[in-house]
Amino acid sequence: MMSMVRLLPLAFALLWLGGLSPAIAQEQPAEGELGRTIDVGETGYDVRRLVMASACPHACPWGELGEFVRDAMAPLDYEIVLCRNCNRIYGPPLVARGERPPPLDRINLATGTTERVDAPVDFGVTESGMLDQAYLGEGIYAEEGRFPNLRLIAKLEDPTYLLVAVRADSGITDLAQLAALDRPLRILSDFQGAADAVLAHYGLDRESVESRGGSIEFFMRADADTPFDLVVSALGSSANNLESRPWTALSEAHDLRFLDLPEELIANIIADGRAQPVTMRWGYLRGVDHPVRTVGRSGEAIFARADMPDDIAYDLARAIDGARTDLRWFVRPYSYDPQTAWRNFSVPLHPGAARYYQELGYMDESEPPAAANIEVETSLGRVSGVGEEGLAVFRGIPFAAPPVGSNRWRAPQPAQPWPGVRVATEFAPACPQPDQRESAVFERHSLRQSEDCLYLNIWTPAEAPDARLPVMVWIYGGGFNNGATSLPTYSGENLAARDVIVVSIAYRIGAFGFLAHPALTTEASDGSSGNYGLLDMIAALQWVNENIAGFGGDPNNVTIFGESAGGIAVSILAASPPARGLFQRAISQSGGSFAPPRTANEGGSNVPTLVVAEAHGERLFETLGVDTLAEARAVPVEAILDAVGPAIPGNLFWPVLDGVVIPDDQYELYADGAFNDTPILVGTNDDEGALFVPQGPPAERYIGGVRAGFGEHADAVLETYSGGTDAEALRSSRDLFRDTAFAWHTWTWARLQAEAGGSPAFVYYFEQRPPYPDIPMLADWGAAHAMELPYVFGTLRPGRMDWRDGDRHVSDLMIGYWTNFAKTGDPNGEGLPEWPRFTPDAQQVLYIDETPHAGSVPNSEQLETLDSYYRWRREQRAHEQSR
Repeated sequence: MMSMVRLLPLAFALLWLGGLSPAIAQEQPAEGELGRTIDVGETGYDVRRLVMASACPHACPWGELGEFVRDAMAPLDYEIVLCRNCNRIYGPPLVARGERPPPLDRINLATGTTERVDAPVDFGVTESGMLDQAYLGEGIYAEEGRFPNLRLIAKLEDPTYLLVAVRADSGITDLAQLAALDRPLRILSDFQGAADAVLAHYGLDRESVESRGGSIEFFMRADADTPFDLVVSALGSSANNLESRPWTALSEAHDLRFLDLPEELIANIIADGRAQPVTMRWGYLRGVDHPVRTVGRSGEAIFARADMPDDIAYDLARAIDGARTDLRWFVRPYSYDPQTAWRNFSVPLHPGAARYYQELGYMDESEPPAAANIEVETSLGRVSGVGEEGLAVFRGIPFAAPPVGSNRWRAPQPAQPWPGVRVATEFAPACPQPDQRESAVFERHSLRQSEDCLYLNIWTPAEAPDARLPVMVWIYGGGFNNGATSLPTYSGENLAARDVIVVSIAYRIGAFGFLAHPALTTEASDGSSGNYGLLDMIAALQWVNENIAGFGGDPNNVTIFGESAGGIAVSILAASPPARGLFQRAISQSGGSFAPPRTANEGGSNVPTLVVAEAHGERLFETLGVDTLAEARAVPVEAILDAVGPAIPGNLFWPVLDGVVIPDDQYELYADGAFNDTPILVGTNDDEGALFVPQGPPAERYIGGVRAGFGEHADAVLETYSGGTDAEALRSSRDLFRDTAFAWHTWTWARLQAEAGGSPAFVYYFEQRPPYPDIPMLADWGAAHAMELPYVFGTLRPGRMDWRDGDRHVSDLMIGYWTNFAKTGDPNGEGLPEWPRFTPDAQQVLYIDETPHAGSVPNSEQLETLDSYYRWRREQRAHEQSR
């Protein structure tokens, strides 16, 4: 029940949605474009024509505040273009990204918005709690992650109450009676979160209300004739606008009894600091016959991006203050308070606005804005980041030229220097990729995408350039076909808080990053093609080597770390000649690349030979209908993504044994001592395969698949990974996937490092089962693939999982192990259970759960079976090569 109680502070902070609930805010037209799109001409800072995220013209709060700002800025010779459909949840992301408004929908038309502005959005207005949540990446913005480049310009007061009322003839005189009701209860609410949270305090939830024949309906659709017993809404106001009008209609048409909130519930609601205890006075609405104890919130925020020039932010703050007396004539009871105009929870104040408030004496000069810009000189020019929670953070620094046009399918080219200071406060777009699929455990993230995507991000705690802190460079996973540095799980602040610098790098993926083709091979000076994504990683590491000292990092103490495809990339770089000397330690989570190369459809192999990869590239060119490289480089991104589908499976685009970046079978390279000898920390999760095999194949199909992939070793594989029944086939399918894709590679890598290298190896086995949603499909899952990621990054955010204290304990341990390894090459440290070194004679691993402990290699019988299979494959390959 407590998880539902926690929803109320969230719900209360999200209620001001430009007149609509989140569920309804997602509604889109079935087909075609509604209204009309207008070209408003040139806009932007340089021409003093700014586009403002506003809302509808029919007394929508953000609509009339948009008009207020527009009129206030006119005397200062600014023209403000109002985006009327930048409302609901859209405003903060549109401003943060500088994007154009979304298409109009039926809701826009219903509230009087018939035109869409076709221009990038510069600044906006929204509810102050929503701005805070967008900045932090919480609530309805949790899936998209933080928008750290948002900055406050001014906050205006706009008080509303959380009100709970019942019909006077309902017999309910106290909220505690709700749990004992034995009849249907009809509820009106802003949206289900608020109703569920209030009801949960009394042991009720939406399901139980509806199981008794009751209902929870949308408050804003209510009128005098709507049947109800109980109303719960945080839009309590006497203002006659869309959001609050139902309170007036219901209270005038019915005799209502307004109920006090108990102090315990009030304490829960105000816990996040976005609301405060208040008393609604007698007579505020009809039926308020006593002072009502409740909570209230007050605040609408005018906000901008960090890159808004200081003089424009200054003028905005000055104009709003200068026109404050006009606020008294609007529909809602707005006001301007010099003591609060420059504060908005955790959202930093824009430095330009801060200068105005300091000059007027509203804020003391000893209180500088929380996000003062931080500048660092790089080899290409100065970059400006921001201060966040004791760190300096830089997002979107280019490390290579855009791989577009003639640079498509070429090694990364040097980025061009820039004049002045480049603002680096926003993540760059992700590299082109298919849309993410929704799953039971992973939230879908809407990614901005562009072929111009070779950028990196830095989180540094260094207080001076000479700090010489260890550096951890993150390489994302995603099967070499998906992934982005901007995913909230990968946010680096928690690792950086342990005195390391975190760098996350982008690389090309899918057909853009791993396409080989005979024409490309001929064009290349080294006679190779297909490993552009790996070359991107190497270029980023070269940038780190040249520039990280300016951010307080030690270029001679760099750890590369990655998961899944990122972990495989770490493995490949550990034996890649072009990467030699660019890193001193390596961490691979569920990654490794030690199987023989793929020449057909052999089981357990992924890396194709150049000949095989070139054949895949020729198939793509045929699908696209192009004959030359020039034609292929002119094909739109979307057409290539569409072509990589059923006809050309995405998993055909994988790192290639090209003889240059990947010079040979990695197993053989290690056996010959031809690798980059560094300490390694590697491991897998106990149920990796569950994510890939959620429902097993029938036993007959499982057995057929093993026989097709493993040839004469199929019998041995089936003896170890039995599939006599459907249940056995499911378990064995998962285990075989875990071991062929990840576990055998990890074990083999550790053995080869321990035998052939001079640096230590440390191996883990992650067994902490996350608190999965209560879904039957997940009931038998252990620690599935990628489940360790939020523990490593400390990003156990509210969402689909209700994280426990034990999970936070495991996360703290893993952050300690990972950062210790980055500092010294040894994960052990004070307060951590001992992690033994993996040696040929003592193959010990650390089992990671709430009580980490050392033990022998898990699943050793299965791994030995696969080791025999891969040995046979190598013998076959050697025989073929000798012929």
